[in-house]
Amino acid sequence: MSAAVVDNGGWELSESGGSLYVGGAVNFDNFGAIRASGEQFIRDNGRLSVNFGRIEGANSVTVGLMLAWFREADLQGNSIVFVDVPRDLRNIIDFSGLSAVLPFESGALDDIVDHASEHDESD
Repeated sequence: MSAAVVDNGGWELSESGGSLYVGGAVNFDNFGAIRASGEQFIRDNGRLSVNFGRIEGANSVTVGLMLAWFREADLQGNSIVFVDVPRDLRNIIDFSGLSAVLPFESGALDDIVDHASEHDESD
């Protein structure tokens, strides 16, 4: 069963099976509201999986949101993992040097990219 945590027109946070789903666009105008809603969810839960598969676009504001939630989970003594992170968002994270900081769950896209890289190297 999925329950809407917050639906604010241009973005949505929803919970399903212990995972928090981020949907819509994250930008400077809605960052504070999304951050606060997510931090409350983090305080109310233990281990948390945050799924970014429903976001529209990727930018440094989204990376800032991930860092804020990672910090909040750490302060609460909770663990957090980010899943289904779109490739364009992962590219920003990689470029920023944050890949070793933010916890990701390996997914099918990572496997495809890793396999394609191995194929390119063997040619």
